[in-house]
Amino acid sequence: MPEAPTIVPPTPAARPAAAGAPSAVPASAGEIHVTPRGSVPTPAATPPAKPESAKGKMFKALQDKADKGAAARPGTAAAPVTEPPAKPSPAAPAAEPKPGESAPPADPKPGEGAPASTAVDKDGKKPSPWKMVEEYKGKLAKAEARVKELETNHLPENDRKAYEERATRAEARAKQLEEVMADHDFSQTDTFQKEFVKPYDEAWKVAMTELKGVQVSDGQGGAREINPNDMLTLVNMELAQARHVANEYFGDFANDVMNHRNAIRDLYNKQQAKLKAEKEGRTAKKQQETEAQTKAREELTRTISTTWQQENEAVLKDEKYGALFKPRDGDEHWNQRLAKGFELVDKAFSQNPADPSLSPEERASVIRRHAAVRNRAAAWGPLRGEVERLTAENKTLSDELAQYKQTEPPGGAGRTQAQVPGTPGPGGAKAQLWDALKKKAR
Repeated sequence: MPEAPTIVPPTPAARPAAAGAPSAVPASAGEIHVTPRGSVPTPAATPPAKPESAKGKMFKALQDKADKGAAARPGTAAAPVTEPPAKPSPAAPAAEPKPGESAPPADPKPGEGAPASTAVDKDGKKPSPWKMVEEYKGKLAKAEARVKELETNHLPENDRKAYEERATRAEARAKQLEEVMADHDFSQTDTFQKEFVKPYDEAWKVAMTELKGVQVSDGQGGAREINPNDMLTLVNMELAQARHVANEYFGDFANDVMNHRNAIRDLYNKQQAKLKAEKEGRTAKKQQETEAQTKAREELTRTISTTWQQENEAVLKDEKYGALFKPRDGDEHWNQRLAKGFELVDKAFSQNPADPSLSPEERASVIRRHAAVRNRAAAWGPLRGEVERLTAENKTLSDELAQYKQTEPPGGAGRTQAQVPGTPGPGGAKAQLWDALKKKAR
């Protein structure tokens, strides 16, 4: 049989023929060939058909049929079925690969994605377009739901500012309460818990974790596992006594136990030192505040007393109303009433009806005095206006009376002739007669 020509390498679905095996089909057919040993295959212009495609299924059926025919004839082997080379597309010619390499896939056009043949599912098969549509519909629905959720949960600008303001006020309030707590009980503050309590608790955890399984003598010839009370006993002992007990009860682990005991005791001492320093600082601060308050009260008392005296002196010096608050010479009635008025006001100002030491009767008396001062002060304006009006009217009447008094004769002889009823006037006959009679009477 002449040597067969070189053909395209078989597809992955075809089984290679044994070396030197004759072809299952006569060579004169010119359609199916085998590759002799040592020959170099020529790569196909296009990749072979996949087994799951229609063309691949057809070639597989032909291969199975050829295998059955070869098995029926002794000494023969089935030749692999190959796919005829496809004609290259004139629009996109395939690049000539090197021997032993497969043809590269065609480059996608601008604006297009990867070839559809490269999209495969987990089983290595191309997904159905309808399945891909449904999948993208589901993704789109999820995305829209997420957008809606974000829009719903998004706070408006006004609400966001309100929450920020509330957070700022809450932080300021927390800081204020922390300061109050520090003055009341520093051991309950976050600072003390974080810097002193937390390391102390961690030291206990580390100690009991590392010493787990260490045996301690129970004093009766037996042994038991160490517990926190054993460590607490050592912590409360002085150093010399704690070392002696550790050596006696813990043996080879005495140094380990003492190291943890010293660490715990050191942290405890730091706690107590901090609490003591804070207490002393608070005491000194309160003493300073008390002294400052006392000084401020004294200064306030002096200021009130000085201002009170100055204002009362200014009232007495007032040109218009000063005389109403001064005693009058020779007017005992005025002076007594004025003194009682000052006594009432001074007593009312010196007492507080909220004083818990007052009895119900005393409290009622104080309240009455306060009410009297209030009403008298309220009546001052109207009474002052009325006094000014009456004073003006009195002055007017006095002036008119003075003018009337000036019309009487200097000697006070009574009325003039013209004012005597029944006397004639100065120009009549009766008047002349009357004058003549007066002269005769002299």
